[in-house]
Amino acid sequence: FAGQYLRVADQTYGPGTAFADQAFGSPYGPSVWPPGPTTAVAIVGRIGRSNGPSTASCAVPLSITVSARGVATIPSEFASTTATLRATLGTAHQRVTRTLGAGASSTLRLSPIQLRRLGHGTATFEVLIDGIPELFRLVHLGSNTR
Repeated sequence: FAGQYLRVADQTYGPGTAFADQAFGSPYGPSVWPPGPTTAVAIVGRIGRSNGPSTASCAVPLSITVSARGVATIPSEFASTTATLRATLGTAHQRVTRTLGAGASSTLRLSPIQLRRLGHGTATFEVLIDGIPELFRLVHLGSNTR
């Protein structure tokens, strides 16, 4: 990556245990929690432009993407899962769901009719894999979004 990305990690220690005071300004320190059986990790999206080339790598690559036009690209590592692209703008909701096959990456997109039903403005696009939210992005829907 080049730029600033919001990465969220949630680690389970045991029933009823909560630590609400841990937050770090950099995904490269003081320590990065790798994903595992008790640790959920997601990169929510880009929050800042790059100031130059990438000098470090993040523990979890941003493999699922949503373009500025609201098209989700899901890599082949998610084969044999059910992917959902869900969009919300105000009280309007639209979604498309597909079981991904083996092979190359897949794309999910709302139809032009679904985009028109959402209307104009800033919509939240979410990608869910087997019902679990993996990524969200804010997308501005204008009159030329198809």
